Amino acid sequence: SSLYGYEKETNSLLGKLESDNALFVYEKATSASLSTIPSIKSIMTSYTNSMSDSIEWFRCLTLIEVMQKAGYKTYWFSNQSKTGIYDNEVGRFADLCDEQFFVGNKHGGLERNSLDEELLPVVEICLFDAASPKFIVVQLMGSHSEYKKRYPSAFSKFKGGDYIDSHLHLSSDKRQVLAEYDNSISYNDSVV
Repeated sequence: SSLYGYEKETNSLLGKLESDNALFVYEKATSASLSTIPSIKSIMTSYTNSMSDSIEWFRCLTLIEVMQKAGYKTYWFSNQSKTGIYDNEVGRFADLCDEQFFVGNKHGGLERNSLDEELLPVVEICLFDAASPKFIVVQLMGSHSEYKKRYPSAFSKFKGGDYIDSHLHLSSDKRQVLAEYDNSISYNDSVV
């Protein structure tokens, strides 16, 4: 992410928002885990990984329930799957919401080819819904592998040859994967 000093320009739009003081970039934020499931359990509930087996995570109070008790209408919009080996826990949070929407096949897993931008019209409709206040969760596919499936061809900005100087030790195939990953980050910047 160029927002955090990466040499390739992957976050030009978010970078502009930051320079206009419309975005605050947290420098020392950390995730509860390297993977989605433990992280989202910690983000969306009062559960922490330090609780280990002393309590079942799904018995903890959720952020969605808190927002509903506070009078918010809750929405979950996703370009990921609702059920599957990596998705069941996340699907539980979607089920708690007043309204939920999944792009395309809600059981497709990481093989999905739907682009994150497909969520934007649905989110826009929600924003103009008369219900107020709203709590909206937008779950993007982001930069999950295979990275080349995560952006349209118009975002093929980086090529494997752009990584020769800094990654000479890598094969051309590996450098192409780096380019595809950076392209997915750049596309994500445009969606966010």
